[in-house]
Amino acid sequence: QVERAQKDLEDLMRQIHLLNKSAESLEKAQAEVESLTHEFEARKAESGIDKRIAELNAKDHELKRTVQKLEELKEELNTQAYQRDQAVAIKQYREDIANRTQRSDAHYATWAP
Repeated sequence: QVERAQKDLEDLMRQIHLLNKSAESLEKAQAEVESLTHEFEARKAESGIDKRIAELNAKDHELKRTVQKLEELKEELNTQAYQRDQAVAIKQYREDIANRTQRSDAHYATWAP
C-alpha cells in the first residue's frame, strides 16, 4: 500500500510538472499575442488606415447623396418630358381638328346653291 501511494504521488508530481510546463507555454503564447497586438495597433496607427477608412466612408456617403439627387433630377426631367409630349400631342390633335374642319367647310362650300 505504501508503494502504491508512492507511485500515485509520483504520478501526481509528473502531472503537476506537465501542468506547470503547459501554464508556462500558455503564458508565453499570451505574451506573444499581446506583443503582436501592440505591434499591429502601432503599425495601423502609423499607416493612417483608420483615417483613410473614415475618408472613404465620407466619400461614399457623399456619392450616395449625389446619386440620390441625380435620381430625383431624372424623375423631374422625365415628368417634364412627359408633360411636353402631352402638350405636343394636344397641339397636334387641335391642328388636325382645325384642318379637318377647314377641309369639311371647303367641301360643303362647293355644295352651296
